[in-house]
Amino acid sequence: MGRLYPRMRERPMEFRINYGAPLAEGLVFAGLGGHGCVGSMVYPDSSLYGHHGRLINMDAATDWVWSPELGRWGWKTDGSGYVATPLVCGGNVCVSGWVNRTSNTTGAMVCVDRAGDTYDGFVIDKSSPAAWRIFGYEGSTLKGPVTGSIAATVNQWDHILGWSVDSSWALFVNARKSASKQEAIARNSGSLLFGTRPSLYTLTAMLADLLVWSRARSPSEISALADPSNVDLRVGGVPLILPPRRRFWPVVSEQAIPKMVPWHLFQQVGV
Repeated sequence: MGRLYPRMRERPMEFRINYGAPLAEGLVFAGLGGHGCVGSMVYPDSSLYGHHGRLINMDAATDWVWSPELGRWGWKTDGSGYVATPLVCGGNVCVSGWVNRTSNTTGAMVCVDRAGDTYDGFVIDKSSPAAWRIFGYEGSTLKGPVTGSIAATVNQWDHILGWSVDSSWALFVNARKSASKQEAIARNSGSLLFGTRPSLYTLTAMLADLLVWSRARSPSEISALADPSNVDLRVGGVPLILPPRRRFWPVVSEQAIPKMVPWHLFQQVGV
């Protein structure tokens, strides 16, 4: 996989979203790095919506990191930094991303923050249990939590995907279902915070490829997302990430132009 690119397993800094790909259906945020992210306090959203996030309590010069294991750009936090986006999720939300916890401490991968410590949506975090968990809030009423069956790791990239869709929750670790629950959350609204849960849990970790959809994902899509060599995130042969458009202009020498046409005329039309 990843054969769209010369180095095969490395995603280029410049790319396009393929909106004909199955993974593009319902895509509302694509935090995939690239597009001049390095050295910037902006966390770019490559989706059509442009819900660009901000790096909070982070250093733009050092906290964008290249992962040779994944072949793409990500960002790291030392336990105080996180990313905030202005995204409004709506009723359903599904989030996935790569997480490499560099310390065996508590921390949230993502939460929906309505205002300060008031939630109206779901949270994925690694707290005191030995595994990732998923839970939610309806206003200030706690729903869950549900602790997964797969132990959390340290100093290893793991793919985490969770959703709150149509009164059901599900949590997958490296494409394996770790937890599920039937329970409704009224809505998912407000800002998405990646890498933290306000006043409680901030990860010490590296994160990459944070994606948000308004619908659940299929088993084949989850497997494709959790394939670390799949830099173009292809599903069914259709990549989500396309290389940038390039314009190749032919080199025309003066000797190749018929002599009956004056050379200055070609210069005027830019050949």
